Amino acid sequence: MLLEEVRHYRESGLPSRAPNSMNNYGLVLNEIGLRASFTSVLKEVLLPIGARLFGSDEDRVQCVGGVDVETEDWGGSTLDDHHSFIVQYRPTDDKHLDMHIDECDVTFNFGVTSHENFEGNDLTFCGMFDSASHRKLHHRYKHVRGRCVVHSGKRRHGAMDIEKGERASLIMWTKSRSFRRTEAYRERNRKGLTYGEADNVCLSYTHDPDYKKLMPKKFQYHMKQEAQDAAERSVKTEKRWIRVCTSEDLVEGTSKMIELEQENEQVAVFRHRGELFALDNRCAHMGGSLCEGEIEDIGTTGLGASDSKATDGMVICPRHYMCFNLRTGANVEGDPMSQKVYPVRLSADGKDVEVEVEMEVVVPPLSVPSRLPALLQMLGSWIFKFQQEPKFAVAGLGCLTFFIVAGLHLRSTFRDAKTNLR
Repeated sequence: MLLEEVRHYRESGLPSRAPNSMNNYGLVLNEIGLRASFTSVLKEVLLPIGARLFGSDEDRVQCVGGVDVETEDWGGSTLDDHHSFIVQYRPTDDKHLDMHIDECDVTFNFGVTSHENFEGNDLTFCGMFDSASHRKLHHRYKHVRGRCVVHSGKRRHGAMDIEKGERASLIMWTKSRSFRRTEAYRERNRKGLTYGEADNVCLSYTHDPDYKKLMPKKFQYHMKQEAQDAAERSVKTEKRWIRVCTSEDLVEGTSKMIELEQENEQVAVFRHRGELFALDNRCAHMGGSLCEGEIEDIGTTGLGASDSKATDGMVICPRHYMCFNLRTGANVEGDPMSQKVYPVRLSADGKDVEVEVEMEVVVPPLSVPSRLPALLQMLGSWIFKFQQEPKFAVAGLGCLTFFIVAGLHLRSTFRDAKTNLR
């Protein structure tokens, strides 16, 4: 019924905003006349649960069902405010939710979609924001309709890629205004995030400055369970010039983008003051598309990066307005997050814009005939060693016998295949 109300509101055309800074699809329930209803839910139903799990020492339980809860006081005994909203995930819209912590003290996350209606999108929990295990895997959970996950807002978590169907959740971010005024709360939040060692699945492209360094390229800007055990593969690559667009299409002050699916890479090309530039299209902050951003001169008031010039161009990310130097990729305001720069040129006939990228070289498996010279060379070296050192006689004869038998078998196989072809 709740999802029906969301659909009806969407169809009405009335104004609405994104549920939060990371989800684009859903609805803020507080803003459509339901704040009072959910305030009653908080006071009558959720407050006692918050007190038992994240309340004061007097209210908080030590174990549930014989399992230690190992929680701390996060104001659960005095929760008195909330931000309640619906979020929705689909493969074509919000596909996942990057790792983050919530802007609240205690989060109540209700499954409102049958688990039979979607695949993937598991909730993945990592460590607390101020612990050494902040970026270490803690627990995975698959949503079930009618069940609620209760967790500290300061625990890092995210939702993996949804593979099929649609999933929706009712989320209540709850706060204790009195707890937030305590010295204990201020002291703990003063420390900020702890990074430390990381499991791949717990890395955040939004918040971790070392994300691109640690996350294997194949899994960047995705949220996949396979990333947990993945390491950067050692593959053969070669540099290639590839066409992005015609020079005529890339007019002054505009940009174009090409996506390389196999390499999981996006490259944006820009024309500024008659020159060509190429950058990683995904913003280093939250993956926003730079080719959709505005291009301007840096000017004399934005020279935070030491090697920026007033006449350099910059692109402004449309999501959070981070600015990057088109020539160097550096953040104009001096932030350590920067963009990869690619070589760019016009084609030999001047008609096309090309960029140079590292592309994986696919090496086909060797056929049996192409391996024969190597096998014969190995066999020859062993025969030579047998002649020079008699102590290898037994091993040498054994290997020689093996290759003779294998050779006869291959010849028989090829003869049979030739006969069948006739």
